[in-house]
Amino acid sequence: MRNSTDVLVVGGGTVGLTAAVLLAGHGVRTILVERHPGTGLHPRAVGWTPRTMEIFAAAGIADRMAEAVSGMVPTGTVAGGPPKRMRVESISGTWFEELPWSADQGEDDMSALSTQRHAWLPQSLLDPLLRDRATALGADVRFATTLTGATQDDAGVTARLTGEDGTAHTIRARYLIAADGNRSPVREALGIGRSGQGHLPEMRSVTFRAPVADAVEARVREARSRGVSQYRIEQPGLDAMIGRGFDNTWLLYVNDEKDFAPENLIPLINRAMGTPDGRPEILATGAWSVSALIADTFRAGRVFLAGDAAHTLPPNRGGFGANTGIEDAHNLAWKLAAVLAGESAPRLLDTYDRERRPIALLRYQQTVNRPDFAVFGGTVVPSAILPSAAIELGQLLRSSAVIGAADVLPPALRPAEWAGQPGTRAPHVPVGTGSTLDLVGRGWVLLSEDPRWRAAVGSASARTAVPLTFALVGDGASADAPTVLSVDDTPIEEIFADVRGAHVMDEVVPEMRTHPQWNRFRRMTLTALRPMAKKELSPDRFARIVAAFAPTRRDEGITKAFGITASGASLVRPDGYVAWRATTLPADPAGALTSAFSHVAAASSAPTSSAPTSSAQTSSAPTSSAPTSSAQTSGGPAVSGLASSGSASGGATSGGAVVNGTVPGGAPAPTVEERLRRLEDLEELRTLVSRWAWIVDSGWPGKQVQADRLREIFTEDVEWSMTGGTPQQGQGVDLLISGVREQVVHDVSQHAYLNPIIAVSGDTAAGAWQMRIATSSDDRARQVFGILEATFRRTDAGWRISRGTVHSALAIDSADAVHA
Repeated sequence: MRNSTDVLVVGGGTVGLTAAVLLAGHGVRTILVERHPGTGLHPRAVGWTPRTMEIFAAAGIADRMAEAVSGMVPTGTVAGGPPKRMRVESISGTWFEELPWSADQGEDDMSALSTQRHAWLPQSLLDPLLRDRATALGADVRFATTLTGATQDDAGVTARLTGEDGTAHTIRARYLIAADGNRSPVREALGIGRSGQGHLPEMRSVTFRAPVADAVEARVREARSRGVSQYRIEQPGLDAMIGRGFDNTWLLYVNDEKDFAPENLIPLINRAMGTPDGRPEILATGAWSVSALIADTFRAGRVFLAGDAAHTLPPNRGGFGANTGIEDAHNLAWKLAAVLAGESAPRLLDTYDRERRPIALLRYQQTVNRPDFAVFGGTVVPSAILPSAAIELGQLLRSSAVIGAADVLPPALRPAEWAGQPGTRAPHVPVGTGSTLDLVGRGWVLLSEDPRWRAAVGSASARTAVPLTFALVGDGASADAPTVLSVDDTPIEEIFADVRGAHVMDEVVPEMRTHPQWNRFRRMTLTALRPMAKKELSPDRFARIVAAFAPTRRDEGITKAFGITASGASLVRPDGYVAWRATTLPADPAGALTSAFSHVAAASSAPTSSAPTSSAQTSSAPTSSAPTSSAQTSGGPAVSGLASSGSASGGATSGGAVVNGTVPGGAPAPTVEERLRRLEDLEELRTLVSRWAWIVDSGWPGKQVQADRLREIFTEDVEWSMTGGTPQQGQGVDLLISGVREQVVHDVSQHAYLNPIIAVSGDTAAGAWQMRIATSSDDRARQVFGILEATFRRTDAGWRISRGTVHSALAIDSADAVHA
């Protein structure tokens, strides 16, 4: 039995087991300990979002989920769209109405947003799959093992464990993940507080088997085929929820603190089932505390909180609880792997709290403003309810591992409302027979349609010593195969020689390849063969083939979705989120990519002598429903001494504190000279953009812009582009000047660039500004709101803008122009 490891995971529920799977998948030595003898018997969480299923698919879990319920339910009922509820008097009684899972259900076609769909599998069946997968990948999973104490120091964590037989031993780990539940002894030992509405009434549950009439069973199965998975029982004196398990069991939830002795349960079950004389078989009962609380920090030194230890969110029709915890584990696993491998500096781990805690706060806000929350006795805080697609697939991350996630951007939007902005999940775009999602999620990837980025990727990877791969997408990616397949011109055998063509033909006309007359017609075209194969090439089949072979502009779909031009590129993190992008190919792609990559990956091997600075992109809690009251509880075995040793004492680390010459995580603190230099650079960059605005605005009223002064702002090879409205792009300061030299500016023109986020790395820098422009002409006023993304280069004459992209988000026109 090993007594040392890279990561010790405490807690063997869904989140802890997911963390073990993902860490082991990255090759990280992992030990998981859980005080219970096995995985839970209660279904608890049952619904899994498309984002969770993307994570599970990459980890080799999704297919096992389908296999786990094979034969237990009718075909097609395991996964699909969002689940639904049925409001009923009882299972055997009157059924009132079918309810959507959320108010916005149906507004977003999830199949167009992800390769995965919602899945429905009880936690009691999922957790054993995760346990087996973690073990298969090399994780050491130990049930019936309790953490009784721990201390941390600058090099790691020493954990004291007690086995099932009472034997005590210690384990030395470099990091610890506390996924030990709502009452988290680890969090309590660290002294990390929580805020929110506190503990709500206890939730009681009972798992049972109860036969029903054949007609009722058929009705339940038919409802499940439509996605109905839960039934809300509404009777005088009984307000409960009941769900059907895949193994013909039932699960009854009651928000009641009465004694759940068997003699009390049987009448309750019979009322819910509508079978007064029923004799249900009770399999298990359970109770857990419902609460809405967010930890004050998700990190304390070398200890990280995940899942319910970090945030508890009551059950709701958004599925925020366990799904949020799974995303915690996904966010943290790749970062720990990169630091443990020596590729990234420990400062990368600071981004876990900075990225995940705002997401937890957002989901807290979305939980407490929904009617479901009142069921648990909570105080509903009215505010805008975000669409499910925004919460599941459209959240925004802000940290030093992202360049360009401006504060002006909202915390979440529908995926269709984003355009590949840094900090958002890489969008799903069909690529051949797959998706862009198939290209990301396993390591750092740069996606582009321009092969000139390939050399830049090699250079950036070599200079930072961090693995980075290049994915050529769009039309350029299919250069080795026929780019156009035609029913009129392409011989049938050549269609089958093409991967895409063979896939289409085998699906539409599966008998063709094995037809006895294959050698006779294989050199013919499909159009020529059609009169002789009217059955095999029926009008419907032929139309499907024509549609599949229709020329497509995949590059337009990719560039639009990622917010780049055909020469641009998008840098995607190992967790599938965009870290940085270049809308067009810069003059020095290797330099620009290396600078950005070194910064977002927190590369241990810095390519320049000046260490990348944090972009300081933090996100505050939503103000409309942020937790306001404090409540802490303790439960389970006590964990002693965790915060009592070394520099980790005192609980949470401070993002900007310097202790003994280091910043949290062990990175060397910048010298006074370096700090002053960075401050000077930041001030010069802010001033440069302000001067740009003054030069343009100096052209009013009725005058011309002082175009020549733009040479004081831009490099000679500057690249610029504009998205939204009429897209524009160009290169070279001379072209930029000629475009505005003869232009008479509006009667009034005012530009403002606000709230800058700037990251400096050596002689290059990148920044984002909130942009506001007000103009008037011919007594008509116009306001434009958007984002300016700029890249800078240090020259002999000072800083200059080498690339600028304007993203216009909103334009307002008015006939009521007023001149002050």
